[in-house]
Amino acid sequence: MDNHKKTIGLESRSLFMAIKRYIDAGCSDLSDDRLTGIQGMVLGYISRHSDSEIYQRDLEKRFDFKRSTATKLLQLLEKLGYIRRESVMSDARLKRIVLTDKGVELHKQITRRIDKSESEIDALLTSDERKTFFELCNKIKSGLAADGGNND
Repeated sequence: MDNHKKTIGLESRSLFMAIKRYIDAGCSDLSDDRLTGIQGMVLGYISRHSDSEIYQRDLEKRFDFKRSTATKLLQLLEKLGYIRRESVMSDARLKRIVLTDKGVELHKQITRRIDKSESEIDALLTSDERKTFFELCNKIKSGLAADGGNND
């Protein structure tokens, strides 16, 4: 019997990793590049917002990435030919992120797989459990944001 006290932090990480592995397994065989679920989600975000200009900072905010993580992810997606970065006339420092044709095609396949995975995960909870789950997640995130990371 495990006498260790469960912690929200460890359980959250464990849940995140279980979902990540589940989605990654569903997406990894869609291309020879063996993309991860988060890479697929980034392609999806770019695709869903193709009518507006998407920049690295948008991805950092949406996915709660550190700048270095977003940079590495985008460099890989660009190297693999799924995205390209285009200069913006109004600010030479900014690079708009756009899917290539290869990226659009892969995104379609990934979307089908992620939707299937999300439905399967969603089916594990009742409507009330799902509502409670999101309420608790929001409560914790809000409380941590209000504290500003100051846990002295």
